[in-house]
Amino acid sequence: MKIFTTNNATAIGTYLLIDNDFLSELFRDSELAKEFFSLFNKNTFLIDPLTEFEFLRDVFVPRHRRLKKAFLTQPFFLSFPHNQEIFMQLAENAMLLSLIYSHKGHNKNTKISLVDLFLGSRCMLNAPSMQIITGNKKDFPTSVYDIVSIINIEQNDGSIKPYSIVQFNKQKFNACYKEIQKMEEKYEKSSGQ
Repeated sequence: MKIFTTNNATAIGTYLLIDNDFLSELFRDSELAKEFFSLFNKNTFLIDPLTEFEFLRDVFVPRHRRLKKAFLTQPFFLSFPHNQEIFMQLAENAMLLSLIYSHKGHNKNTKISLVDLFLGSRCMLNAPSMQIITGNKKDFPTSVYDIVSIINIEQNDGSIKPYSIVQFNKQKFNACYKEIQKMEEKYEKSSGQ
């Protein structure tokens, strides 16, 4: 497989949070991983505990599970420590993002997963220095996130799989949040509370 990127791809922020779909792609193809880590050698690659869980879940063959666990311990990956205080902040942000996505109609046809809500929340908490690389751009809607780059990966069958690098946009979020607050105020007035 080969990587094709936009011109600005390697000039993105310092921290790159890796979604499970891209992590799985890197795991499946060592040549792709080698090329990716070489191209993005100025970045720090972060694995959220929920992404790690998603990556390892449903792997019941001991040999395969060990290979996946060993992959996560590679020196180019950093994991987040488990911290209750930070988790509570992430959960609060994830709930706000969920409300905004619902209000904007982003999850009408498909529900955005808990893991993706928490990745978005972590990106929100660490903006603007952190971006997310994902093959599921729809899980990070443009009402809150900006696409800062696109990475295209040629698959074995010759097709191209796009991955987006997205960044939380505080101004967009604030505008969406104000809309929700207005709706809440209107509801409270109309219900007499």
